[in-house]
Amino acid sequence: YNNIIYDETTNRLFFLCWSDKTLWEIDQSTGAITQKTTCTAAGTIASVVACAGVIYVLDTSRNFVKYTIASNTWASLTAMTGSHSISQGYARLLSDGSAWIVFVPYQSMATAGTELMKYSISGNTWTAAATASAPSNTNYYISEIFNGFVYVQYYNSTDNYSAIWKYNITGNTWTASAL
Repeated sequence: YNNIIYDETTNRLFFLCWSDKTLWEIDQSTGAITQKTTCTAAGTIASVVACAGVIYVLDTSRNFVKYTIASNTWASLTAMTGSHSISQGYARLLSDGSAWIVFVPYQSMATAGTELMKYSISGNTWTAAATASAPSNTNYYISEIFNGFVYVQYYNSTDNYSAIWKYNITGNTWTASAL
C-alpha cells in the first residue's frame, strides 16, 4: 500500500494509516512523527497521491477527498464514476504534478465502466479514458506517469509480459507496445 506520501511542492513527508485513517507528518530532519488529522473518506482507503500541496485519497466506494497541507483541512471532491472493482492496494492514483490525477484500475481498461479514469484538478471532474487499444488483461497493472503519458504494464504472478501500453493524457489515446 502506498501510505508514505511525499509532496514535492511543500517538501513534506506524510504517513497515512489505512486502518484508522489517521494522517501523520514525518519530520525529515529529526524523524519525529506528529499526528495531523483523520481522513474523511467514508470507505476503505484504496489509493493516495500528493500533488501541488494537496493529498488526494480515493476509497473503495469511489469517494474522493483532498487534504490541503497548508490549511490542514479535508474537503470532498466529485466521486469517481464507473463500475471499477476497487480493492485496497490494487487501484493506483498517479499525478502529473499539476493538472491531472489518474486512476489506474486493477482490471481490463478496454471495457466501458472499468477504463482508466482521469481527474481534472481545476475542473473537479472525472473523465473516462478511451477504451480503443487500451489494455484488456484482467490482473494487476504496474503503472507510472511521466511527461504527459501514463505507462502501464500487465503483471501476472506466473508471467511478466513485456507489453507496455502508453496513454496520452491530453490526446486521450493509447499506444500498445510503446517501448
